[in-house]
Amino acid sequence: ALVRMAAGLQYLLEYPHGCTEQRISRARAGVATKQLRSLLHQDASQESVDRIVRETLEWIPSAMDRDGLVAYWPGSPGYVSLTAWTMQFLVEAKDAGFPVPDDLRATLTRSLTQALRSDYARFIDGETYAERSWALVALTAAGKFDPSYAAELARRSEYLDLESTAKVIQAFAVGGQADSPVLPALAEKLSQGVVTRLYQGREIYGGLQEARTASGLILPSETRTIAELVRALAATPGTHPRLQLLTDALV
Repeated sequence: ALVRMAAGLQYLLEYPHGCTEQRISRARAGVATKQLRSLLHQDASQESVDRIVRETLEWIPSAMDRDGLVAYWPGSPGYVSLTAWTMQFLVEAKDAGFPVPDDLRATLTRSLTQALRSDYARFIDGETYAERSWALVALTAAGKFDPSYAAELARRSEYLDLESTAKVIQAFAVGGQADSPVLPALAEKLSQGVVTRLYQGREIYGGLQEARTASGLILPSETRTIAELVRALAATPGTHPRLQLLTDALV
């Protein structure tokens, strides 16, 4: 599994990315590579990774609109979801020892805090709950967990898809409320949303039960949903039968 993940990280680093999301994905792969090499006690040069992260940090301000949302390209409208992914990158980069401008982080914090409100006007059509969930989990990663909005989203779980449900669970866990009484029901929703099948006598991943079609603007994918489910279940106490199955599927 380690070899497969290392190969995947290298692929991302070498891919010719261009827009903001692709640059951030490449930079996050660089941060992950740095952490993985540290775990494996490798002393390989980090010059290319440092350059990728530095260039991405320099690019982000040029791709922000007047409302403080990050856009895919300079001059185009920004999106809450992309702003949340950018904040997650800033947190990961800073944790890995890279210098992150305080003013950039403060601007994104203000924008995402506004996006927690249900009456915010800049959501992608049909993706209000998805983008609010992204904003919540990104702010929580930055140390700005908002328990009232987290509780509101948890109460409206019938409107959340699997990925959004997973992000709400993550927010509670990272925000220091892993023992919240709302989490068992949310975790059960994740488990019920996973399809399994038998292969050579053992249960393996067989897909997801998703009823809605997400907007392409939030770049939906089965792989990302599985990843978010793994993060959510791993962050909550107790034994989750689906966790190892989903981890194997992700690898």
